[in-house]
Amino acid sequence: MRVSITKDTIAKVERIVQKALEERFSDDGLVFGPIIAIPRIDHYGDEYIHIYIAFDGDQNLLDPHWTGGLSGLILDHFDEDEMPYIPNKGFIGKDEWEEDGWEEKIKSWATWTRII
Repeated sequence: MRVSITKDTIAKVERIVQKALEERFSDDGLVFGPIIAIPRIDHYGDEYIHIYIAFDGDQNLLDPHWTGGLSGLILDHFDEDEMPYIPNKGFIGKDEWEEDGWEEKIKSWATWTRII
């Protein structure tokens, strides 16, 4: 199935997430990146964006109430036709990101969806 989420939408999501995280956690010493968003298809056949966020720092400082609302914050920047479904996200510690080769895995998935 070919998804209709565009490269421009993906880039915009990544920029929004980077900026929001930096603004919220700048005083906590957390460093974010890379942030990679890719289109995915759910079990109903609907497309959505999944955001993979690498971070370095104390995971206990990631406020679960704020990070839980990050998807809504992203949606505020888009019309419904640009992003009809709520984006999903996952935070991955920098050590795990590097040791488990997350970036290569994500790029492989993105290639499969023909977006990146």
